[in-house]
Amino acid sequence: MFDPDLIPWIINVKYNLRKHLARPLSIREVKWFAKLFGFRTYFKPLPEMENNPELKSLFVSSVLASWAQVYAEREKVDTIAGIEEPDYSDLDIAIVENDFHAIGVYINKRLVDQVDKLGRKPRDLTEKQWAVIQEGWTIPLLNPGL
Repeated sequence: MFDPDLIPWIINVKYNLRKHLARPLSIREVKWFAKLFGFRTYFKPLPEMENNPELKSLFVSSVLASWAQVYAEREKVDTIAGIEEPDYSDLDIAIVENDFHAIGVYINKRLVDQVDKLGRKPRDLTEKQWAVIQEGWTIPLLNPGL
C-alpha cells in the first residue's frame, strides 16, 4: 500500500508522461517513486520555477520519476544478473548531491536502444527518424522538467 499523499503525485506523473508521449511508469518504477518520495525536497528547480508552484511541482515530480526509472533499471539488471545484495550507493550519493548525471546516462542508454531498434547505424537514419528519436529522448534529457 502507498501513502495516500503519493496518489496525486503518481497520477500527475502519469498524466504528464502521457501528455509528452513518453511511456508510462512501470509498477517497479512506481514502487521506486514511492521509496524516493521523501527526496522531493532535495531537488532544486531553476529560480524562475521556484516561485511558480505548478512548474515547481512539475519539475519535482519529473525528477522523481526519472530517478525512479534509473533505480528500477538498476534493480531489474541486478535481478536478471542474480545479484542478491544490490548496491545503490552511487545512485544514493547522486540523488542527495542533486547530481543528475545518472539520469543523463540512463536517458542516453535509452537513446542508443532506440537507434538499435531501428537496426541501422546512427549515420544512416533519415531526418524523420532522428526527429522522432530526438523528441522522445534528447529533448527530455535537456529539459528534465518536461
